[in-house]
Amino acid sequence: APALETSATTRLDLLQVGLTAPGAAALCAALERNTALLALSFGNNVLGDGGVAAVARMLERNTTLTEIKLWSTRFGDDGVRALSAALPHNSTLTHLILHSNGNVTDASLA
Repeated sequence: APALETSATTRLDLLQVGLTAPGAAALCAALERNTALLALSFGNNVLGDGGVAAVARMLERNTTLTEIKLWSTRFGDDGVRALSAALPHNSTLTHLILHSNGNVTDASLA
């Protein structure tokens, strides 16, 4: 993980690699301080609410990511709430892709 903190990589695609919440949490903790990564994709992994909460915590501190893809990562209302709370603290994210997460209900928007 320390290598991710200083990596010059600008795009990281982790599509359908079997990533779960603990792996996402470890990765996001390292990416909080990364200043090169612009795009991060977690698509089609089982992150759930816990993994998406880790992404949200990272978003509060990361100052370079402009795009995150969380499609089909099986999160629900708690994940939406975590992201909603984090977004006001981030000034660089311009694209957040969330489609195909069937556990999200209108309750997360209340």
